[in-house]
Amino acid sequence: MGLYCDIIRLKDESIDKCLELKEKQTELYLFIQNTDPDNWFELDKAWHGIHSVLSTGSTEAETKFLLEKGIILRDYNWEEIYGVSVTDMRAFTKEETLKINSAICGISDTDFKKMYDPKMMNRKDIYPHIWKESSSLTKFFGVRSKKDQFAQDFLTTNFTKLKNFIQETSEKQMGIIIKYHQ
Repeated sequence: MGLYCDIIRLKDESIDKCLELKEKQTELYLFIQNTDPDNWFELDKAWHGIHSVLSTGSTEAETKFLLEKGIILRDYNWEEIYGVSVTDMRAFTKEETLKINSAICGISDTDFKKMYDPKMMNRKDIYPHIWKESSSLTKFFGVRSKKDQFAQDFLTTNFTKLKNFIQETSEKQMGIIIKYHQ
């Protein structure tokens, strides 16, 4: 899958402007593109794996924000191309972002790693064949293969960066836009 995810930090006034431009897709896109680059966070392809880990390990609705909720700004659905039913662009107010922060900041890296399940990732067809499943013997001894460890570390590192970005966004009392692209 080649679907990437960017998260853009905006003040609520700018999110309101995005809502005004919702029907003017070219202007909306230009407005978003002209946002300060320091307010952009590239989650790249890790978004889908992080979403899956959080969705299976947490009951809080806010932890599913990468694929759910928010105000739809651009309704293009990526399912046609990538098989993932996610709209192109969604906005979250500062209040919603604060709730997201509260939900994910309570999940430690250790907890996140415990929730990681490569079999589940393969079953859900999330970037298939990169989630190496450890053999029974390595599981028995509590050791992961290098490839499995790399995949788990890749997601955990990106989850930590995401948490930090969302926390900083909440502290600045700003909202976010989630944008997907090829």
